[in-house]
Amino acid sequence: MEIDIVSWITQLVAIIAFLALLALAIRWGFRWWRGRKLSKCSGEKIAILVAEIVDVSSGPLAALAQGKEGIIKYLTGQEMNNATQEIDNALHNELDAILGGVEIHMVRRRLSVKKFGDRAKNWVAAINKGRQWLEETNADLLIWGEASTADTGKIRLNYLGSHGSPEGRFTEFDTGETFDASFGEGMSVALAAQVLAQLSPVLERLTIEPAKILIPFAEKIETLLNNPPISLAGEALSQSQSAYANLASEIGEQAQDSIWLQKSLVAYNLVLEGIQKESNPSLWAMTQNNLGNALQQLGKRLEGHEGIDKLKAAVVANESALEVCTREALPLDWAMTQNNLGTALAALGARLEGQEGIEHLETAVAAFEAALEVYTKDSFPRQHANVLDNLKIVKTVLEERQL
Repeated sequence: MEIDIVSWITQLVAIIAFLALLALAIRWGFRWWRGRKLSKCSGEKIAILVAEIVDVSSGPLAALAQGKEGIIKYLTGQEMNNATQEIDNALHNELDAILGGVEIHMVRRRLSVKKFGDRAKNWVAAINKGRQWLEETNADLLIWGEASTADTGKIRLNYLGSHGSPEGRFTEFDTGETFDASFGEGMSVALAAQVLAQLSPVLERLTIEPAKILIPFAEKIETLLNNPPISLAGEALSQSQSAYANLASEIGEQAQDSIWLQKSLVAYNLVLEGIQKESNPSLWAMTQNNLGNALQQLGKRLEGHEGIDKLKAAVVANESALEVCTREALPLDWAMTQNNLGTALAALGARLEGQEGIEHLETAVAAFEAALEVYTKDSFPRQHANVLDNLKIVKTVLEERQL
């Protein structure tokens, strides 16, 4: 009997295609069933949503390599539940005591930014979906992100807040931190510190002033960093120092305390000493941007040449961040940094006399106008209004100076 090779191959391809479609249908069916409804938060405590972490290095081939257990996890969409659970455990362990309990809801859904097409529009779509979740659940913060466990063993987290953001910061994009996939004590503390910094605007809902909650935790991290465990080294140590710096900066801003701002400057510079722009551009750029914010806040409080020097350093730090945060690669980070650069230039221009001051104010206008190219009214109404206010103020000052 002769075998029709072409017919046999065609049938085999059809069977494989059918099985692949069936597997996708089962996977999406499980994900829809598990995430079809979001639970409402009570509103009595700080509420945090933790979306399922997307593992960008996982897929059907990786699942097949893990055998029966891997295939079942892949089909039911549970291959990254361990990482999501690590986040849940870390937040409960670190935040329950200081916040008087915290509601953490594990969202059986995933939030991710599409890799293809217009990156800014893809971010807008993801952010809008996250905002819908926050409104539906009445939560204060959404933590979402992705992992690459097979390649680098890292988890990248992003934060989306339901609250208004402090001037010069946007909680939606303040930063996507990268943590080790397995959480030790140091990384749990670092994660909690980042979350506390994001939650600062809503801590006033509690009876205690935000600074009184943040300061003890910052001191806890400070003690940990003074005598770090063996597991807390290299990039993990830099991430913990970055978390401490962000919290110290937030305390300095909330409490109008220059000492904490100085502490944040020291910590940010330690982070920059421990990493290289080429090896970790994301953390390097984020640190430069945050350093610029802290320098700006301190510069505004200091008088004379000391304040001017801090504002000049803030401008340099923000400009350095833009070397990595380009509009093409990271449009939202680029827009945020342009706004931060604009506020630093505006503060510096107001301090400097003559043509030098006017030139800085004009450059501030350009920075704000650049930020508005991404922060459109329809896509980012809150950020658009914030930047537009900054632009109007600096234009008014510039007009008065040019009379």
